[in-house]
Amino acid sequence: MSFATLNRIVRSDMVAARFILSMGAMLWALFLFWPGQLFPTAVQIADGQGRTTYALMAQIAPELVWALCFATHGAFLAVSIFFRVPPAAALLDAFNGAVLWSAATTACYLAHFHGWATYQPPAAMGADAAMVIASWWWFVRVWADKNYEAQN
Repeated sequence: MSFATLNRIVRSDMVAARFILSMGAMLWALFLFWPGQLFPTAVQIADGQGRTTYALMAQIAPELVWALCFATHGAFLAVSIFFRVPPAAALLDAFNGAVLWSAATTACYLAHFHGWATYQPPAAMGADAAMVIASWWWFVRVWADKNYEAQN
């Protein structure tokens, strides 16, 4: 990779990345808001029932909280594409998104982990891992741009 290419990546305006992160977050929210209960209850978790990924997520927060956080993040990113948002709000949302994507994706990887000797990471989660990287990159970019704006 040439320095010019790296420089283009670092200086990009991140519109496409924000759009993809926004669509991913809104789809997460849509499926979590879908009628029915995806997350197992505390009793089901205690009995070892329900999908392990969602059981891990349920232990962090209720399904509705996850849905609202993803919806808020997705909507904020969509708005930020068309309108300038306050840097502090963008930084807070970028951190929220990075934590959301990291927690949800990590829960899935942990749900499939039963020891290194037999671990088969879920290949379908590759796109989610990319969303984690993109969300943390967006957080770094917002933080760096906020500091840059404060200096000038």
